[in-house]
Amino acid sequence: MLDTDSQPWFAFAFMAYIFSISRSIRVPRFFGGILFFWFLGLFFAILEGGASPSVVGISRGVFNYLAFFFVFLGFYNFILRWSFPEKIFLYSFVAWILGALIEVLYPEFISFFAPIRTSEGRGLTSFAPEPTFFAMFMFFAGWIYLVNSKYNLKKSKFVIVLVGVVVFAVAKSAMISVFVILSLLFFLMFRLSTISPKPIDVFWAFVIGVVAFSVYFLVGSMTGGARALILAKELLLNGSVFHLFYTDPSLNHRLEHVVFSIHGFVSNNFWPGGFSSFSDMHEELVPLYDGFFWEGEKTNKIMSWIGDWVYQLGFFGMVSLLILVAGSLSGKRSFFEMLFLITLLFSAVPVSSPLVAMLFASFYARKALNTRVRSPTPSVMQD
Repeated sequence: MLDTDSQPWFAFAFMAYIFSISRSIRVPRFFGGILFFWFLGLFFAILEGGASPSVVGISRGVFNYLAFFFVFLGFYNFILRWSFPEKIFLYSFVAWILGALIEVLYPEFISFFAPIRTSEGRGLTSFAPEPTFFAMFMFFAGWIYLVNSKYNLKKSKFVIVLVGVVVFAVAKSAMISVFVILSLLFFLMFRLSTISPKPIDVFWAFVIGVVAFSVYFLVGSMTGGARALILAKELLLNGSVFHLFYTDPSLNHRLEHVVFSIHGFVSNNFWPGGFSSFSDMHEELVPLYDGFFWEGEKTNKIMSWIGDWVYQLGFFGMVSLLILVAGSLSGKRSFFEMLFLITLLFSAVPVSSPLVAMLFASFYARKALNTRVRSPTPSVMQD
């Protein structure tokens, strides 16, 4: 295995699949516009490198974006041709759980698959380099499963419980714990927008929420305290989110990348910042925030999925994302899905993550299957 967080094999696999079906590939209706603005952004981003561009930075950036498109198009076509690979996803959930169990017994064996970065008090990593990436895989893979099962809660209850257990008790990821809590809030907002709840329904929803959080806090206290629990206690003691983001090194570093990528995007007048200027932008912006951001170091790796797109590709990246999101919309539920997903993608989700591309592909495939638009026999068919 390569000694990096991102492994390229998934991109090569989807690339091979696309070439194998190139004569009958289906292309989503908005895909051309997405690629057009992405290519313009990429072109000007590379030019921003000047006379001595960072070849490594450009290569990594281009590969990450290409991987997104290959996975998106490949998984979209796979669902339309063969349906959602439900068993593969279920087997992968089990495999990752087994990986966590093996890690407890033989951690040196797991280190063969990825460079492990964890410590005492943090959660297990399974086949990921960090507990957060383990929890992130389970969360996004679980969401993909839910979308393709049409949110059939009865059918998906095993997956939902499994994701919850991994996030809160096994990986103990504070970031993905927030993802889960936000998902419950967005689900509640969606339900309230579609029905007129009775007072008794609101009461039981409140009771279930209190019980769930009480159990989590109790389990966290008995097991020595998950990081999310520690942060929650810190927030309750100080009563200030601002103070929490200032004092916690990890939160401070992650927020810095979100703020600086958007601030840099505006400071560049929405023009592409390229692949090697974020470190300079970081140095320029730090003094403007009066020492609030203190943990981060100069780097050209942007720890924000959306921040990466809009800073490096500028206006063109933003338009490409807007078209991508607009093409996913197909009703009130999809609106809440996109609102929730955009909220999550401002955080430190890697651009190279194949699961984000697969999630977007699932939205597009669902829309194509629902509308039942089928073209006759051209070599490249558009939905």
